[in-house]
Amino acid sequence: MFRNREDALSYIRKKGIEEVDFKYTDIEGRLHHLTLPARRIDKSVFGSGEGIDASSIGGFGTVENSDAVIVPDVKSGFIDAGKALPTVSFICNVCDCETGKVIPCCPRGVAQRAEAFLRKSGVADTFLASPEFEFHIVDDISFECSNYGISFAVLSPESTSDPEKGLWIQKDGGYHSEEPFDALHGIRTEITKTLITAGEEVRYHHHEAGGPSQVEIEVFLKPLLAAADGVEKAKYLIRVVSDRAGKVAIFLPKPLNEMSGNGMHVHLFLKKARKNIFYDKKGREGLSRIALHFIGGIIKHGPALTGLACGSTNSFRRLLPGYEAPVVMSYSSANRSAAIRIPSYARSASEKRIEFRISDATANPYFLFSALLLAGLDGIHRRMDPGQPANMNLFEAPSKGFIPIPHSLSDALHHLDGDRSFLKQGNVFSDTIIDEWIRIKRDSITRVRETVHPIEYELYHDI
Repeated sequence: MFRNREDALSYIRKKGIEEVDFKYTDIEGRLHHLTLPARRIDKSVFGSGEGIDASSIGGFGTVENSDAVIVPDVKSGFIDAGKALPTVSFICNVCDCETGKVIPCCPRGVAQRAEAFLRKSGVADTFLASPEFEFHIVDDISFECSNYGISFAVLSPESTSDPEKGLWIQKDGGYHSEEPFDALHGIRTEITKTLITAGEEVRYHHHEAGGPSQVEIEVFLKPLLAAADGVEKAKYLIRVVSDRAGKVAIFLPKPLNEMSGNGMHVHLFLKKARKNIFYDKKGREGLSRIALHFIGGIIKHGPALTGLACGSTNSFRRLLPGYEAPVVMSYSSANRSAAIRIPSYARSASEKRIEFRISDATANPYFLFSALLLAGLDGIHRRMDPGQPANMNLFEAPSKGFIPIPHSLSDALHHLDGDRSFLKQGNVFSDTIIDEWIRIKRDSITRVRETVHPIEYELYHDI
């Protein structure tokens, strides 16, 4: 939206902007913000940023060394329709007070180093990515986690929980449902308008296949850093618009029992000198040799990638046969049981791409996109062969000759811990970042393991 500080300041003054919001992301991918009166904004604020207590954000700092600054990226600015007053928001780097450099665990810093490493590699100059946002919009959620009870409940406007309407959507019957059965078209339209206002161009939106209240919004491809910023913006705005409509947006990978979950599939390709270098009309599946080596790298490092692509124990309740999610590392054209799909309708040189289908919205997008790039570049540098495409239903024959996707977050983190060298190419990731991510996620695993599950009462209480 803005080319430089002068553009941003001129817009703020001419458009009657009353507040300016500085947003930044923690290690897990949660968005935080600090709001300034617009009259305070001048060129110096864009250069020096604003101070924060980094020790209050996990992994960012310690109590004895807690000061940091958040420095806005002017080019990330957008009209923030999520705020009550006219507001422009900027996404920030978290920086060291003394040196002004990005702190080791700042997620945006990882993405920026990944883009720099790509350019230095000479393979390509741009990594383009676009996520598919799958989520549920429900009337209400409630949950309890106490010593004497644990439960959750989801109230959906499209489920049989409100049978008087007679307009519910069946399990696995929601794909492209039309109104009046699609009760969420209006709110998706409002979300779409808000995203477009914020600079996130929407390709389309629709009801998804999983059943009551599952929807999808897909956006267009952007360079790595902008695409990751876009994920943070989109999740924030989707939640805000849903809340204003009296609804709740849920990005949990598996929010409902026995129904397909929410992935965050990533479409991606590489460009060099404005040319899509994944395209080769005569190549296997229409892909260039570079693209095939890129896929080979993702498959080789797939188990470790899963430790970043799936950021929750809940993620692995989605990655099961029969729920439209992959269970082995594989690639194929038009095959939605494969971990990497080559969309068969994307045939032209400008559109040819691959789709990574393991990830979900509990991933930190800066880490996810950077890790996918690094795995692919490792495959290119080492000329990894992905093998033949898996042109079969992998849900029915998932095990022979394929690397299995980890069955749990614990298993995925084990692979990430043991296969981290490719992430440290060009100093993009550091051991500090990887260790902190693993520590946080292992703490969450411990909490889940210590918690009694209601299904255990059903299975065992009468033994």
